[in-house]
Amino acid sequence: MANNLTGLLRKSAVPLLALGIAAGAALIVISKGYTPGLGDLMNRSMQVQHLKLWYAGHADNWPLAAYELKKIKETVENAQSFSPEWQGRAVGEMVKSLDPELDELDRAIEAQDPAKFDAAFHSLTEACSACHAAAGQPEIKIVDPAPQGGGPFPDQDFTSGRGPQ
Repeated sequence: MANNLTGLLRKSAVPLLALGIAAGAALIVISKGYTPGLGDLMNRSMQVQHLKLWYAGHADNWPLAAYELKKIKETVENAQSFSPEWQGRAVGEMVKSLDPELDELDRAIEAQDPAKFDAAFHSLTEACSACHAAAGQPEIKIVDPAPQGGGPFPDQDFTSGRGPQ
């Protein structure tokens, strides 16, 4: 996996840099007393960490993958703290659905097993989209990152699902 990643990272350097800058800007804003909303945490933290987790796993960089998974778990905790309720739904109950997938990713990373990592990552990705759909936001479709890049958000499907317009 790691050998194929070199070319992929070259193609993705600009989008990843943009994501890193956006994440850094979000941390600065938070440190100045801003309380992030659920969308801020999902877009500026969770999605960036989801993408970085995938890249780390595909580079066989297991310590970095473990770190990004830890950051995803922290974002889940922050979502519950900063936004305990969203549109009448308990955020804690919604994100609890991710626990089995996060646990499976822990095991795959600890085993340093690329096949288990891919399967667990795919399950997490599907759970994210299922959570969005259950929350009444089915248009937010998270996908496994496109190996060939795919712009600054290669882990999101922006199509409407309605076919050509």
